[in-house]
Amino acid sequence: PGTAFVVPIAQITQPDKSVVDTLPFFGRLTKAPVPPNLCGFFDSSAGTGKEADAVPELPPNYPTNVDQRVGFTGGLHSENVKEWLSRYEKSARQHGCLLLSDCQSGFRQNRKRGEPADPVELLKIGAAVREWVAALKW
Repeated sequence: PGTAFVVPIAQITQPDKSVVDTLPFFGRLTKAPVPPNLCGFFDSSAGTGKEADAVPELPPNYPTNVDQRVGFTGGLHSENVKEWLSRYEKSARQHGCLLLSDCQSGFRQNRKRGEPADPVELLKIGAAVREWVAALKW
């Protein structure tokens, strides 16, 4: 209880150019009985820091309930985080879910995952997220 079981959903290109798609695995988890704490985490950049083109569509059988979560991420940084959080939150709300998101590359030096964190950029992202939250109409 109170714990989200986060399952990444992404298409990951391997060094040999083959693609690993985690959506079929997630689809198996959405068969009855669905764990009530299941959270699909749609990562449009698959950890590369690339900004999404659009909010991913949830599978038709994505579970919805009062405490259900859905995660979205991909290429978030201080200049775009408010826009994407608004888009992601709208999609989550339309599906009766709560939003879960993260930022990895957007606060790194040169916006590259694996690089050290950039404290100034991290503060900018934090400020932008607080502004976004303050503007929400609860």
